[in-house]
Amino acid sequence: MRREEVGFLIQSLKSAACAGTAVDTSAKVESLSEDMSCRMIFGKKYMDKDFGERGLKAVINEAMQLGATPNIGDYIPCLLGLDLQGLTRWIKETAKVFDDFFEKIIDEHVERPKEEDRQRTWSM
Repeated sequence: MRREEVGFLIQSLKSAACAGTAVDTSAKVESLSEDMSCRMIFGKKYMDKDFGERGLKAVINEAMQLGATPNIGDYIPCLLGLDLQGLTRWIKETAKVFDDFFEKIIDEHVERPKEEDRQRTWSM
């Protein structure tokens, strides 16, 4: 799997070199890392469009930003219920995007064995 993904990267670099176009190597390496991670974790590559309107990178960056944002309510407990920063709403929106994506992955994994069973039945 890693060799295949690195091969795709090298092929894209070769084609860019033949065309004489500039290449953003940082973006290419980031994309390689994302593709390999998706294939290892989920079993296939997922494009940004598969992860909602905002895309995979944007949602992950948003989740990291949410995790790093201090909540005023943590320091002043009486303000916790007021959600002055809008963090609760933001967290719920981001969690909904992740939940929808994970539901899609689970549905794909549930359907996959059924399709494999059908193929085995036909081949026998």
